[in-house]
Amino acid sequence: MLQASDLDANYYISNNPDVSEAINNGTFKDLFHHYKVFGELENRAPSFGFEGFDAHSYFNSNPDVQNAISSNIFKSALEHYILFGRFEDRAGTGLSKTFILSDGTDNLIGSFASDHFSANTNTISSNDIIEGGGGTDVFALGMLV
Repeated sequence: MLQASDLDANYYISNNPDVSEAINNGTFKDLFHHYKVFGELENRAPSFGFEGFDAHSYFNSNPDVQNAISSNIFKSALEHYILFGRFEDRAGTGLSKTFILSDGTDNLIGSFASDHFSANTNTISSNDIIEGGGGTDVFALGMLV
């Protein structure tokens, strides 16, 4: 089960502006309350690491998950992915992301798909932080002449 500490409040509120109004008018006591009641069922990503999750493709690739949801074992495809699928190397989406390092300090967090990170000798530094997320990621370092 997703814990309140797994929900990135800044990410969730900025990607779900309707939730802020629902909390302000007292419909929900906090972000996690909304996530547990609706967000999880609607496959809303609780943090950047789950952005781009595609429930439809996840069901198509994992018919056992659809059966488990029909049997009320899980609330949603995303819940299954968070609790089990990512640890079983099940793809949450077929979409990958491309990240290009900048001249400044970068703090990049990949998706759970197979992402591509690229830099050159002017953009990579010891201060950069790159977290691949899931999938089989590629890092390409180009040399400047």
